[in-house]
Amino acid sequence: MLGNPQNIYPAIHIAGTSGKGTVSHLISAILEAHGKKTALIVSPHAYDIRERILIRGKMLSEKNFIEALNALLPNYVKMKKMGSSPSYFEMLIALGFLAASRSKVDYCVVETGIGGKLDTSNTITRPDKLCVITSIGFDHMNILGHTIKEIASQKIGIAQAHQQVFSSPQSKEAMEAIKLGCRKAQAKLTVVNIRKTLQKYGISNLSKLNEQLCGTHNRSNLALAIKSAEHIARRDGWNIRPTLVKKAIKAFKIPGRFEIVRTQNKREFVFDGAHNEQKLSALMDAVKERYGNKEVGFIFASSKDDPESKLNIIKKRAKIIILTKYHSKELDMIRPQPDLEKLADNKQLFYLPETKDVVSYIGSSDLPVWVVTGSFYILGEIKNLLE
Repeated sequence: MLGNPQNIYPAIHIAGTSGKGTVSHLISAILEAHGKKTALIVSPHAYDIRERILIRGKMLSEKNFIEALNALLPNYVKMKKMGSSPSYFEMLIALGFLAASRSKVDYCVVETGIGGKLDTSNTITRPDKLCVITSIGFDHMNILGHTIKEIASQKIGIAQAHQQVFSSPQSKEAMEAIKLGCRKAQAKLTVVNIRKTLQKYGISNLSKLNEQLCGTHNRSNLALAIKSAEHIARRDGWNIRPTLVKKAIKAFKIPGRFEIVRTQNKREFVFDGAHNEQKLSALMDAVKERYGNKEVGFIFASSKDDPESKLNIIKKRAKIIILTKYHSKELDMIRPQPDLEKLADNKQLFYLPETKDVVSYIGSSDLPVWVVTGSFYILGEIKNLLE
């Protein structure tokens, strides 16, 4: 109905379990640093729904966001009359494609929502689409499958006939599924060599270039983004410059992923929406790299089942964990929350369901570092109260 806006510009399509948002933002930043105009379509958002659609690195104005949404609504009504109601996520992906088509950009960088093969974003059919696969682990198992092989098979489903695929190093099971998916699609697979790629660009201590890129997982994310940008440049007849790659790294910002906020009393707050075991393990690695043996407090809320497995990862590093609930009226959709109260032991884990009480507790604490995590839904609420 919209005239297939997803196929207007050359696309870079990113799937995976962890690192999709970071890789998407890094690819866009590297392309922008080389003078290329990008549209970036990602999810979820941490603080503002407009974070999901960036044109040239900036959110749409409220006016332009509403204009694009109003252009969609007549088609939504038509589809409802036909017996089909597009979902919230389908509407936002369509909104992103439409906004990108209305802007003069060179490339469209698109992150999948869930999976790949059946993901709403997987409507891009240009033969020159570049496919990027980040680290694969367990998440959305009720939808994607209960084994790494099943999950990876869904992720590689973004690859179509003869397209180029770049993948970060994977577990044996995930890599077998990716290779099989590429063979079926007759797609060309390249597994990125992290060490060689970063050495080529003289990048040794990544967190010194940008504090948001702490942790070994971000070395993999950056290498994947660089190799993707190299391929695009080579294909389209322009050159990647190491100085501009470093400029992009230094300028890189992403909401809610190891986002550090400092207060006047020299405390640091880390906002990171890590919501599965793989993401939380990466977060702990980043916390260790940045803070060493400093005592760290954690604020945790979750919309996922089995919070115990996630808390077990945090417990090893935390001095204190405050279990809480999110209450924001600005959430994109209602999410059930597990019962965290029963997990409190009042020694290391404390339950404070009201976020205003959480912030009061922090005010009376002398811990120098607090990490807010477990869900993107808690980040904005705590941040607003702290401000």
